[in-house]
Amino acid sequence: MAAAHRTFPIFSRLEDAAHWAGSLDGLTDASPIIGPSCRSPGLYMNGGWGTGGFKADPGAGHGLRSHDRP
Repeated sequence: MAAAHRTFPIFSRLEDAAHWAGSLDGLTDASPIIGPSCRSPGLYMNGGWGTGGFKADPGAGHGLRSHDRP
């Protein structure tokens, strides 16, 4: 922010509520993708959860693990 304030002095009058520098893996419809990979047998995809994925991943992993059992 200091560099932005130096480059654009008018920004110094803005108040910052929060900062985020990174990407989110959420999908636009907020529906995760869970299932087997088409190209690699034994590889399962589990993504697109958005910001709630850290809470849902353990359950999804458990479900995928039990799906792979006979």
